[in-house]
Amino acid sequence: MVTRRSSNFELLRIFAMFMIVACHYAVHGIRHVLLANTIQVLGGGISKNLFTSLLTPGGDIGNGVFFLLTGYFLYGKEYNPKRLINLISEVYFYAITILLLWISLRLFHVCSFPELRFNSQLLLF
Repeated sequence: MVTRRSSNFELLRIFAMFMIVACHYAVHGIRHVLLANTIQVLGGGISKNLFTSLLTPGGDIGNGVFFLLTGYFLYGKEYNPKRLINLISEVYFYAITILLLWISLRLFHVCSFPELRFNSQLLLF
């Protein structure tokens, strides 16, 4: 079975990824969102705030479009449990590798990561 490429959907997927990256740039680059209700603007005037306010909703929109397109491309394909097992094993491999790297960096005092304190909401289990 030969499938034709849907270039318009591929272009929409690339645009959705760009919107997600732009949202992350606005939220974590220009504005620094510490928690859900505390925002620290890193300098600049009203034009910078307006610019970041226009980029911020792009993350939600781009995420929704990206997942809808992924579902569209996966529709009609056979379910293969081997793909799910491969995905789960890759996720656990990289999670354990990053965790061991983080522990070794803190253990040997290479980097202390002051922004990740144990009372932070980032480390709630």
